[in-house]
Amino acid sequence: MKRFLLTTLLILTLTINPVFANTDPHDIIPLKNVHLESDNYVLMDRESGLVLTSKNLDKQIHPASITKVLTTITALEMLEGTPLTTTYELPQSIFDGLDPIASVVDFKAGDIVTLSDILHGIILPSGADATRAISVYLTGTPEGLAINMNEKAKEIGMSQSTFMNTSGLDDSQHLSTVYDLALLVQYSLKNPQFKKLYSKVEYTTSPTPKYPDGIPLTNKSLKDAHERGFDAMYGAKSGYTELAQVSLSSVASTPTGDLIFISTSAQSHEKMKENPAVTDAIAMYERAFNDFKRTVIIPRGNIIGEIPIVHVENRYPVSYEKDIISYLPKGVERSDLQFKLTQAATEFRAPVEANSVLGTLKVVYNDTIIFQDDIINKEPIEASVEVIVLEFLQSMGGIIGISIVATGIVFYFVMKFQKMRRRNHPNKWRDAQQQNDSTDQDLDS
Repeated sequence: MKRFLLTTLLILTLTINPVFANTDPHDIIPLKNVHLESDNYVLMDRESGLVLTSKNLDKQIHPASITKVLTTITALEMLEGTPLTTTYELPQSIFDGLDPIASVVDFKAGDIVTLSDILHGIILPSGADATRAISVYLTGTPEGLAINMNEKAKEIGMSQSTFMNTSGLDDSQHLSTVYDLALLVQYSLKNPQFKKLYSKVEYTTSPTPKYPDGIPLTNKSLKDAHERGFDAMYGAKSGYTELAQVSLSSVASTPTGDLIFISTSAQSHEKMKENPAVTDAIAMYERAFNDFKRTVIIPRGNIIGEIPIVHVENRYPVSYEKDIISYLPKGVERSDLQFKLTQAATEFRAPVEANSVLGTLKVVYNDTIIFQDDIINKEPIEASVEVIVLEFLQSMGGIIGISIVATGIVFYFVMKFQKMRRRNHPNKWRDAQQQNDSTDQDLDS
């Protein structure tokens, strides 16, 4: 069954003075008094992909260095089977044409580093020299990996994204959406090696001529969150370009599940001492963790309702192979929800083709749709010969019954009519009877 992603949240773009969000009744987790600096964002349940709150969910934006999440997962999958301890001498081609405004690890041509060094250099300090290094290693050119990245994005389902380079530098055609980026992080976290890279706060590379003790690398956004006491955030990749402004992808854990938060276009101001994207992420996670609970609203295998289908013995049951989850305000239970099943047609007759929309299920709490899904049969629904025969016999039985009743009524009135004639003409009846008796005697003789 197709899952239904819930709609967007309206929030005003912030200046230095905080502006409070206007909530949309369709957001599962409305922000209420939470203010965000980011102009585009999405909060997603990591396991299910359920969108809990968002703004400009499908608007194309510049992804900045969140691009490097795609660079890393694409490289890891292409490197499958290759030890990350493998060493590589960095060629000059990596550095030829490297944009001077790009952030770098500070690798140099001729450095001998491991693949692990390069991958950590992509995620932690967001090094464009590292992205070009892995691209040359895998494809022979500094930006050739972008072709593979677009193929991977398509595979993931990032339908509104195009990547023109490996680092996320601004390009008019280098675009994505916060929803696509959330799908990217959700997919990437399934890879244990990526998860380890994304969760690393500090790392030191192999020694190089310029750095005999190795190059110290830091995930500043993740370190920032931990220094503020928010250890629930266990992975992050930040970004900044002139068009994207301050951006961040992150993931945080709860006892019942993880949440992914993507934000872009946070304005950074001189009076700000802290990264505004990290501030937004912490505020969003705390709103979700403190005021809501992850709840199984439809247990696996539980039949929510049934849809009748003509020529089939049993009604079509509406149930799910997996638990369906949502987030409910603390204190609200499953029994407080409304389950509304609406048929797509007045009547269905078997056979019914596979992948037909039979109806729509909505789960509602306090006028907020917390789950909506089209009910679709995965397999064809065939007509039952036994049921068709039984229905025919039942219909024939009805016809026969009506015929018997009608015959009985006619017989009743005929008999009543004859009785009335006997009363009104008794002599005629006796003469006719005697004549019949006489005829019978003649025949006997």
